[in-house]
Amino acid sequence: MTAVLFYKLLAIFIAAGMGWFVGHMRWLGKAGGENDPARILSNLAFYLFVPALMFRTTARVEFSALPWLTVAAFFAPVVLMLVAVYLYERQRHPDSPAAPAVRSITASFGNTLQVGVPLVAGVFGESGLAVHITVVSLHALTLLTVATVLVEMDLARHSAGGASLGRTVATTIRNTVIHPVVLPVLCGFAWHLTGLPLPTVLDEVLQMLGSAVVPLCLVLIGMSLAYYGLPRGAIRSLLGLAALKLLVLPALVLGIA
Repeated sequence: MTAVLFYKLLAIFIAAGMGWFVGHMRWLGKAGGENDPARILSNLAFYLFVPALMFRTTARVEFSALPWLTVAAFFAPVVLMLVAVYLYERQRHPDSPAAPAVRSITASFGNTLQVGVPLVAGVFGESGLAVHITVVSLHALTLLTVATVLVEMDLARHSAGGASLGRTVATTIRNTVIHPVVLPVLCGFAWHLTGLPLPTVLDEVLQMLGSAVVPLCLVLIGMSLAYYGLPRGAIRSLLGLAALKLLVLPALVLGIA
C-alpha cells in the first residue's frame, strides 16, 4: 500500500468517524420519527446533491474518448454478480419480494462516489479519474435499473390478485426512470446529445452542489452506524455479502479484465 493510498483511506475513515461521533453525541437530534437527522441529511444528499453531480458528470462525458473495453470489463461481472445473488436469494426467500433484490444490490453496488472519487483522484490522477467518472456515470444507471426492475417484478408477483402484464411493465418503467439517481443520469445524457455546453451559471451551481456529495455521504455513513448500529442476527449474512463484494467481485473483474 502506497503512502498516498494510506492517507486517502485514513481521511475517509476519519470523516466517517466524525460522523459517528456527531451521531453518538446526538448533536443533531435523536434518531427515529419524522425529524430523524440521518434520514433528513440522507434525503438532502439523495434528492439534491447527488442528482446535481450525476447530471453534470454525464452531461460532460465525451463518449468518443471512453475506454469501452475497460468499462465493459467492470460492468459485465458486476451485473453477473447482481443477477446471481438475486437468483440465489430468491430461492432462499421466496415469500419476501424485496429481500432478494436488496441483497443482490448490496453485494454488487459500490461506493463509487464517497470512497471511489477521492481514492482514484489521489492514486491515479486525472487520467484515472476520467475512467472512474465514466464508471460513476453508468454505475447507478445500470445497477439501479436492473435492481428496480427485479423489485417491481417481485412486488407485482406477490401483490394481491396479481397485476396485469401491461400495468406491471408500466409501473416498472415509471419507477425505474423516475428515480433521483437514474433520472439525472438520463437527463445528463440527453443534454450531451444536444451538443450544447452547460451554461456557466448552471455549471457553477451544479459543481458547487456536487462537491458536497463526498463529505456529506462519508459523515452519513458514520451517523447511520451511530444511530442504527448493526442489525441483530444479521452479522453472518452481512459478512457473506461483504465477502462477495470485497473478494469475489474484484476477482471476477480481474479475471475478465
